[in-house]
Amino acid sequence: MSALLALLTSARALGQETPELGVLWGLEVDGVPVGTRELKVRYEGTTGERTRFVEGWTELTLPALEKTARTKGKAASTLRQRLTANSHDGRPASFVSVTETDGAATEVQAHVADGLWQIAWTDGAGTRRDQIPVRGVDLSTVDLFDPESERRLAQFVQVRILDDATGKVEDGAVVALGPSDVRLGGEDLWVETFEWLSPHGSWRFYYATNGFLVRWEAPLAGRRVVATLIGPAPRGVDEFVVPAVPVVEVSDLP
Repeated sequence: MSALLALLTSARALGQETPELGVLWGLEVDGVPVGTRELKVRYEGTTGERTRFVEGWTELTLPALEKTARTKGKAASTLRQRLTANSHDGRPASFVSVTETDGAATEVQAHVADGLWQIAWTDGAGTRRDQIPVRGVDLSTVDLFDPESERRLAQFVQVRILDDATGKVEDGAVVALGPSDVRLGGEDLWVETFEWLSPHGSWRFYYATNGFLVRWEAPLAGRRVVATLIGPAPRGVDEFVVPAVPVVEVSDLP
């Protein structure tokens, strides 16, 4: 056993607490900053029985479109979202999201029970409910951001994704674009890149080797939002800090 592996094993044996993981993406449109998306992941339990608690906050303001006869006088568009989710090993993530667009709010609740996705939408018109067989959803957008989700784009060539913001299931092809580099914190980070061809436009996802989504691109209101992780890639849940090796001073005997 290498010295490094021995130190990592010791850290686990000592019961080191699993950290709360936090990431922050800066959002841009046409190279102009428009907002942020923050995500925190907290873990409880051990592998095999671990529960992931996910909290997300998104806030962005899209610049007003170039004025034309059709868009004359249209103001900038604002979007805010609060997401909470929890996921047990081997089970899809349940979630609640509240999305406010230009002041109009919609709440989506989704969880799996008795082999069905139970989905409820609440907005100004009231509450509507629907049921979808579990086999009708491959993953949710929560899985796309959860670094330890067992459901990943890499597993599919065609995927049905439950959108946490709309509660709708979107079907599209997945294209593996291979490895590439993303510059973060002054370093080039190796990532695997995937494209999802949704009915509303293409999404791109750039994943680090520890499962973290470090960059993504998405269509929104006729624009293309580019999100890049601020700072270096975070440590994974099983990447423990290695204790410092003691320095031994050696002196000649008198």
